Amino acid sequence: AGEGASQSGRGSADRSCGTLPEPSDGTDRPRKRRRTQSPQATAVLSVKAEEEKWSDAKRRAFAAKERNPNAYYYRFDAPGVNKTLGKWSNPEVVMFLNRVKEFPINGQWGLFSMTIPGRVGYQCANFYRYLISKRLLRDVRYWFGEDGKVHSRKLEKGEEVAPPVVLITDRVVEEAQRRNLDIVEHAIATVAPDASSEGKEGVEGKESTEGKESTEGKESTEGKESTEGKESTE
Repeated sequence: AGEGASQSGRGSADRSCGTLPEPSDGTDRPRKRRRTQSPQATAVLSVKAEEEKWSDAKRRAFAAKERNPNAYYYRFDAPGVNKTLGKWSNPEVVMFLNRVKEFPINGQWGLFSMTIPGRVGYQCANFYRYLISKRLLRDVRYWFGEDGKVHSRKLEKGEEVAPPVVLITDRVVEEAQRRNLDIVEHAIATVAPDASSEGKEGVEGKESTEGKESTEGKESTEGKESTEGKESTE
């Protein structure tokens, strides 16, 4: 009884001092610390978990990525990078325009897209055509048909053409950024009308010249025939 009272007294003393004995698992061994994974290891596990959700087409393209990177990046982003959909942001537009100036437009849109995170090849090809349709880019391989739509042709093997002309100037980009405007919409409002006017004048001028040449040629031929006929009669 005395021993129980003594233990009860010690427990009361421990509680009164605000300290409690540490729980024990019944052994004298120190507890092991829980190991935490490094950010790199976590990223690897995240990519592996993503790969399990890939389609068969993406698996085949990824398996051949080293041999044919253009085919892979035309449809898919790098592992761990989420594809961006919808309207192009101003930073993306700037990256795209810089890429147009430094990378030859030769149909390798997958390789073209590799420096624009979140965008893949077919998105870049569509955006390129869109800028041409808004007269913000000029490329001799693209033209406007009678239906008003943009048409294009593939280069022949070994064929060389002039590089595209970017009509969105650095001044237009800087002004849009300073005024917190969308770069493309601002360029359409400021650059496209001038470009459209220049293109229209060029077409009309060509038609006018051709018509003049045709008329002059006709007059010259008719005059010659008339003279020859007169000489023959005489």
